[in-house]
Amino acid sequence: MVSLGDSGTLAQLYAKLSRDSASNAWPTFQAAWQALPGGVTNDDPFGGASPTRPAGAPRPLDVELAGKVFGVILADIAAGKESTRS
Repeated sequence: MVSLGDSGTLAQLYAKLSRDSASNAWPTFQAAWQALPGGVTNDDPFGGASPTRPAGAPRPLDVELAGKVFGVILADIAAGKESTRS
């Protein structure tokens, strides 16, 4: 799209990529989605999938639990409690 500039259209992009006429862009697209098994029933291309987190990223519940544990530790330190660890 960048080479087409701000006024470029998806039909022009189709023509550039496919070497087909821009006027065939919509009919070709329409035929492709009509041929999909089950058709198109909504506009969510990801099927309601929940967002994924990056590999190695902690789960939200793990972060919440760690926050609670460290909160208790810091509260004990602030209260001057001695460690019970031997």
